[in-house]
Amino acid sequence: PPFNYISVWLFATLLKCNRSEAEFECLTKYRTISHFFRRKLKPGARPLCSKSSVVSPADGTLTFAGPVTSRYLEQVKGIRYCLNKFLGDLDSIGDMNKTVESMEKHEEIDLEDEPDFTDMLDVEGFDEIEIYTTDTSTHFKDFSSREKGAKLLSEIRDFPESYSGIAECSRKSDSVYSDQSLRSIFNDRDCYEILDRRESGDLEPELALLLKYPGNTALYQAVVYLRPSDYHRFHSPTTWTVVKRRHFPGKLYSVSPAIVRKMPGLFHTNERVALLGSWRYGFFSMTAVGATNVGSIVINFDDDLATNAGGQAYSEKEYGRGGVQVAKGEEMGYFNFGSTIVLLFEAPLDFQFSKGGMSSIKVGEGI
Repeated sequence: PPFNYISVWLFATLLKCNRSEAEFECLTKYRTISHFFRRKLKPGARPLCSKSSVVSPADGTLTFAGPVTSRYLEQVKGIRYCLNKFLGDLDSIGDMNKTVESMEKHEEIDLEDEPDFTDMLDVEGFDEIEIYTTDTSTHFKDFSSREKGAKLLSEIRDFPESYSGIAECSRKSDSVYSDQSLRSIFNDRDCYEILDRRESGDLEPELALLLKYPGNTALYQAVVYLRPSDYHRFHSPTTWTVVKRRHFPGKLYSVSPAIVRKMPGLFHTNERVALLGSWRYGFFSMTAVGATNVGSIVINFDDDLATNAGGQAYSEKEYGRGGVQVAKGEEMGYFNFGSTIVLLFEAPLDFQFSKGGMSSIKVGEGI
């Protein structure tokens, strides 16, 4: 009907939506504004970054990216919400971590498509390091005696699975990597805090429950806010296995950065759908947080999920033996209006985000 076309045209024009990348540029193809919200893109419109192990799951603004150092997470810098309330029962997630290893059947990942973590390594005081691996033994030559550097290098030797950029590359090519260092780790205040907590054994119980390899890995968070004008489908940020879904009915307050800064606990108050599972480094989760005017949150592989229906109770669903395997960049679902995606995941202690808070970002870009 003409009115529907006019409303779609007004919305797309006033919000300056990029129609040139949409599957259908002609707005008459969209029956309603909601239909336009969840529009698909032309093939190839969002290339995947092959150098980053985690890419953006959505178009929007990266409002926070950093390590998690307590059970109180950051919505934006300085404004917090509660991990326990956000993800629900953490004990059962810990139990899931204990059993998921036998369920996972990931294919071998081609190192050309995955990041070499040696790009992230650069430590002050290391004049020369030669790293090579023969079977499970890792050797280091001519490194400084700086205490923290030596401890972390020792961990690379004792726990090579967490440092595939070194150990796995070495096993594959049997080559020698020279002039590598770890400066980026030790110049970062948050990484010092993670190392200090690990060394003192002062890891909060809630965080320890989520870590599959405590002492060798840490928990990290990335938050992407989708504006009303953005592409509203969300994609897998990495190759992982989704084991369980949790649906938390709740409020539908706006999640715009201006509101998020004024409402601590907003993320654990709003309706949300948490997908829980694992990836190559341990625990991985992706949570879609509802917002004002979000008619629904749709997960492509979960027909049982019904959101924003009113009078609902908390529910969860296990995806059966083996879980749901999703590939990096694969479409996973969509929102019907602006909202937020929260990633919480386990990664090696030397994991570094390449983008800071409040960065504009698109699906498939490395974070």
